[in-house]
Amino acid sequence: LYVIDGESFRDLQKRNNEMLLKERFNFLNTISIFECLDKISKYNVAQKLTKKEFPQRHKIISRGDNGDKLYIIKEGLVSCRIDVQEIRKLGAGEYFGQNAILIDVKRGADIIALQKTVCYELSRDDLKDALSDNYIDVILFCFFKNCVDNNEYLKGTLIESSLHEIFQ
Repeated sequence: LYVIDGESFRDLQKRNNEMLLKERFNFLNTISIFECLDKISKYNVAQKLTKKEFPQRHKIISRGDNGDKLYIIKEGLVSCRIDVQEIRKLGAGEYFGQNAILIDVKRGADIIALQKTVCYELSRDDLKDALSDNYIDVILFCFFKNCVDNNEYLKGTLIESSLHEIFQ
């Protein structure tokens, strides 16, 4: 029989929670749509992430359902399908469900785990809490900046202030 006093247990739990938060924060640094967030905003988003595990062949999202969650794949592989046709596969570091956190739309595809998959889940309300009421503009700017950065003709030609002006 092992015994631990309350203070030691709380300290252990606090250190574990801090370690998990740091892991989620570091993971966010590798995700393109969160690349342009400042450190505090990333930290706020990291606090809101919830880890979800899905077994192989589990349907994570059903086409036509209402959605309000973004999923970021930590590990595993998913298939995006419309009816029986596979549109694409997504793996670690990729995400799906981004439209649902920006606008009220029905899910456009079925998302099925092709193997055991671990995702971080982020709801629209949690994103709003983390980034404030203008969260849509923040995320849209991140999408915009990511597109510019991935364009071989525009990459490195625009400074941050120019990007903000063009985005506005």
